Amino acid sequence: FRAIVVSDLSVAFEAAIQYIARPLSVFIRKHHGTVLFPTAEGGSWCENFLGPVFGDVVSWQCESYYRATHAAVERNSNVGKFFPGMADLKFSVKGCMLQNVPISENFYATSQDAKLFRYVCDDYKASEDSDDKRNSVIVAIKSGGDLGGTIAYFGDVNAEPTTQVLMLNLLRQSPISVSIPEGTR
Repeated sequence: FRAIVVSDLSVAFEAAIQYIARPLSVFIRKHHGTVLFPTAEGGSWCENFLGPVFGDVVSWQCESYYRATHAAVERNSNVGKFFPGMADLKFSVKGCMLQNVPISENFYATSQDAKLFRYVCDDYKASEDSDDKRNSVIVAIKSGGDLGGTIAYFGDVNAEPTTQVLMLNLLRQSPISVSIPEGTR
């Protein structure tokens, strides 16, 4: 198989570390496999799984949980490589955002801050959105380099249709690994 999808470890982080962390790490690092992590667990994935298993090559940190409109990060030239034809995509989801994500690993993000009651109605204004402020990350991908394979994070907690399309698109693009050259933006 080419890819694995691991969803919602929230009630089983200890068991995941004990039983699947090593096989996933070998699959990614040695066999250059792709593993997608769609989340529904509220932001503790970074601390309880990513850090212990892949902290030597991934620096992502969980930031906060809120609804926002996300767009492709234009500064990342790899967006079209992983998500062909989806560079103009904008979508609103509730999610667990990441921070401390290098530009080459930041694929879809928002420039909106957390705001009370946005869950009722997203107040996104295109005129106030700028690519250089898209730093609260909803889709992050680390691929190639010291990692070998690919880790992909999808922070949409409700697995909405747009996120599913992004995940399927990435799975289709994954011959085993679509590598990001070191230092590209």
